[in-house]
Amino acid sequence: MREWLGALGFLAFAVGVLAVGANLQVMTRFGPGPGFFLRGLAIVLIGLVLIHALTLVLGRRRVQAAEATPDHPEAVLFRDEDDEPLIAPPGAGWRFVALAGAMMAYALLIERLGFLVSTTLLCFVAMTVLGRPWLRSALEALVAILVAWLVFGRLLGVNLPSASLPPFSMLGL
Repeated sequence: MREWLGALGFLAFAVGVLAVGANLQVMTRFGPGPGFFLRGLAIVLIGLVLIHALTLVLGRRRVQAAEATPDHPEAVLFRDEDDEPLIAPPGAGWRFVALAGAMMAYALLIERLGFLVSTTLLCFVAMTVLGRPWLRSALEALVAILVAWLVFGRLLGVNLPSASLPPFSMLGL
């Protein structure tokens, strides 16, 4: 039952995204418009929901709630009929909250700090939360975002958000 509710929730979300993006242009004279990716992702999500519903109807995916074990009284998430229990690693809850918070902060900061600074911070936080050492996370985030900026911003000519806050905007970030 929970899987059906989840599928209906994702379907409602995808239909809502299609409704919100109905007025956005699919194509502009420069190429794909904002509605192109929004509609494309919503249609892909609807397709995935339909595939998931089909597997539920055919009965190939029956997930049962697993009972707690003496070794892991609170960490058992679920168990398939034929599989071992899926055990949540220690700290999984706070990692999820930290990653969700980082993504929300990213959405709020990208217009103020620009693509380079905000995306580097997001990558750094995500890698650190997922267990990488902080120095390695900082270096990898910086390299990854510089490569992305060079490829998309310079090579392909994509307009990436620039900073609106004075210290960052004066630096051209």
